[in-house]
Amino acid sequence: MANSKNNFFSFFKTIFQNFFSTEASSSLILLLFTGLALFMANSHWQGLYETIIHYPLSISLGNYSIKASFHYIINEALMSLFFFVVGMEIKRELIEGELSSAKKASLPLIAAIGGSLVPALIFYFFNQGLETERGWGIPMATDIAFAIGVMSLLSHKVPFSLKIFLLSIAIIDDIIAVLVIALFYSQTISGPFLALTFIVCFAIFLYFKLHINNSFLLAFLAIALWSCLYNSGIHATLSGVILGALIPGKNRWTKKQALDSVRKVFTKKAETSLSELKTLKGMVGDTKPILQRLISFYHPYVSYIIMPLFAFANAGILIKGVELKSWIQSPVSLGIILGLFLGKPLGITLFSYLACKIKISQKPSNISWTQIVAMSCLAGIGFTMSLFILNLGLGAESSAYFFAKMSIILASFASAVTGLALLGFGKTIPLSQRKGPI
Repeated sequence: MANSKNNFFSFFKTIFQNFFSTEASSSLILLLFTGLALFMANSHWQGLYETIIHYPLSISLGNYSIKASFHYIINEALMSLFFFVVGMEIKRELIEGELSSAKKASLPLIAAIGGSLVPALIFYFFNQGLETERGWGIPMATDIAFAIGVMSLLSHKVPFSLKIFLLSIAIIDDIIAVLVIALFYSQTISGPFLALTFIVCFAIFLYFKLHINNSFLLAFLAIALWSCLYNSGIHATLSGVILGALIPGKNRWTKKQALDSVRKVFTKKAETSLSELKTLKGMVGDTKPILQRLISFYHPYVSYIIMPLFAFANAGILIKGVELKSWIQSPVSLGIILGLFLGKPLGITLFSYLACKIKISQKPSNISWTQIVAMSCLAGIGFTMSLFILNLGLGAESSAYFFAKMSIILASFASAVTGLALLGFGKTIPLSQRKGPI
């Protein structure tokens, strides 16, 4: 009986581990929470859904207290952690990844510019002169988790270089989105708080430069950075990007240096103190860049908790009573749907082709143009960042807000299906081409 019980738990433990080891797992969970939000918002659970996302939460410290809804905390605070991981991933790619040299970065850079510019122009064309004109940034960005997760469903037909191409475009998309948020979706800038922001940034720089190891101090500086940006008029979630960019990207010690120190201590002394052991442990840990360690640590929390919570809090659209004709004919709907579904693949493919044609860039030899078109369709999955920019650009009080949400979900779904269909027509590729060094 005990053996059968152990085998039962072992079986489900194996399934659990295998599921979370796949690249598609985070996108499937994101899809599940999106579906749950849509279901609850359009069923007799609607009241419960509204209660959950608008549930008031408060944090008190002496006479000072912060009160906000669950929805606000997710969008303003937890998404800062999402942007923190984004910032670190951008820095990693710029230091040692696919964006570390002009030769590597030229094609995805040009492709990403086209994939951001064309959707924005399409949206602007339909919404010029209207109150929704400010939402031109909505169809610009790619949802990395969703796009890579969907692509992994057909990994036997995807060369590793195509996956890297999509990842590079998505990273550059994030850089463009961050700049757009900072320049166009921030409020009136406060000079004094902006100055304080620079002071805090310098303090964080010194923290890492002097190799200070105090988690509480770093947490305090991170909160101070968020608070200064919040009060400066720049959107506070960008504090995550700034903090991520300040994380050191190089290891403090080489493996040889750490090994030599360990040998030196244990050779000279028969007994080693606890403080010396802690120093050696820290030195061994520092042979791996703190940037890489923090990405590995925070990425699962962002992928499996923060992004699903964001989807749950923002994807709950009340579809009942919405007139289909009014939705489809709405300028904001046309701008988003055509921007993501058509503008993204058109911009990426056209700009990539022109870059290769005039020999600014070179297409990887094992990627076909059909695969690039399929990949560019997947780049039209703009779910997370599109919803985030929607909240900044139009706001929940806008009459077109719900139309815009529905359009983001529809366009992202259509882009995923189209991209998968195009990849599905391709041939199965050799195993040697499916895997790479990362």
